[in-house]
Amino acid sequence: MDNLQLLSNVFKTLNDYGLDYCVQNNYQSMPQEIPSDIDIFYRNATEQDLDTLITNIALVCNLKVVQKTTMGYWGFVYMLNTVTPEMGFQLQLDFQKEFSPPKFPNVYNGDSFLNNKQQFKTFFIPQPSDEIKFTLIRRIIKKDFNQSRLNYICHLYDSASDDCNNKLREIFPEKIYDLVLMMIKNKDIAIFNSNKKTFYNYVKSESRTNATFFKKIKQLKFNVKYQFSSRIIKPMGLTIAFISPDGGGKSTIIEAITSTCKGSFHGIENIYFRPRFFKNLGSYKPINPQGEASSNPDPHAVKPNGILKSFARYFFYNLDFLLGYFFRIYPLKIKRSLVIFDRYYYDYYVDLKRYQFNLPKFLPRLFSFMIPQPDLVFVLDAPADVIYSRKQELSITEIERQRTIFKKTVRQLKNAHLINTNQPINDVINEVTKIIIDKKVKQTAKKIKS
Repeated sequence: MDNLQLLSNVFKTLNDYGLDYCVQNNYQSMPQEIPSDIDIFYRNATEQDLDTLITNIALVCNLKVVQKTTMGYWGFVYMLNTVTPEMGFQLQLDFQKEFSPPKFPNVYNGDSFLNNKQQFKTFFIPQPSDEIKFTLIRRIIKKDFNQSRLNYICHLYDSASDDCNNKLREIFPEKIYDLVLMMIKNKDIAIFNSNKKTFYNYVKSESRTNATFFKKIKQLKFNVKYQFSSRIIKPMGLTIAFISPDGGGKSTIIEAITSTCKGSFHGIENIYFRPRFFKNLGSYKPINPQGEASSNPDPHAVKPNGILKSFARYFFYNLDFLLGYFFRIYPLKIKRSLVIFDRYYYDYYVDLKRYQFNLPKFLPRLFSFMIPQPDLVFVLDAPADVIYSRKQELSITEIERQRTIFKKTVRQLKNAHLINTNQPINDVINEVTKIIIDKKVKQTAKKIKS
């Protein structure tokens, strides 16, 4: 399904359902092109109504709902992806009743958009005067009002100058109206820059006027009930880990899924082995500190540490896994990111020597209870001679030994998947991507109320 047909089906579903909505921002090239996100003001619809709409859109467009997040007061963000994820595809629908950033509560209500909306192609957009006001307020808050943004406002004004001029006089205070009109007539961003404080104070006054005491109470109640549980208690990000002997194909696959999974997450973070909340222990030496090694081309060449030092390093890095998860990884999950680990704690089960540990082999399993488990673990496997042909860092005998333990680990971890990498690389990438997206779909389905 091409972009034109897909977005046409999206808006047809909204129209057929009778949703009172208005698209704001980045709509000029739709439905021929899909923007990074589609901002939609709506009213007279419940959360369940929106969930039903999104479910129907996914069905009509043959898509999967991969994320649902609460954003702001009665704001919901949905991300959809193709059944077989495509590189570069992303459909994000942002529904909001009002624009209410933390420092500017209730600064803009969508009713003015919806009261005066007009049809554009197959969907509805604001009147130019309403969009000018909203664009100005939004960009002042985001601190990115520049010449390009001003040019867009000028374009809106020119599209209906007489009517727009009269309406701007009604919706702006006199001083702000004069400055806005001066900016438009002269197409000069310097006028804004010289009056930033005046514009900022205007936006603050709009927020103070709209954010009544009772509205603040309602918003607080909503945030506690929805935002806290939806985003913090049950975050929509995922953590995944790839483990295998050297030559298993981790780097190739991680690079590929960064593209195939991009449209299902709000960012992708690649991390090597552990969260790195703490630096390498050697970095804390007062004399001749040692930084983190960027690679380990000969993993068994360095002599292991003594027993006491090994114990100290082992528990120090376990603390990094634990604290690093809560202070670095969990916030990324709250931000709806995909966190990818190249290697993880389970490497200890197989190869303590790589990490210069002189420890009993049972110790990592004994203390695994204190290590946060990734949402998904991928164990990459291939015949020993195939892995050896890719990298000659380990002997075939050592590779075979590690394969045996890694495969045993798969059976012990309920969230682990054994991936055969002795097949065309595109097949491997598709298999891994499908597992990740299916996990997201199941995670999201628990939040859909339809």
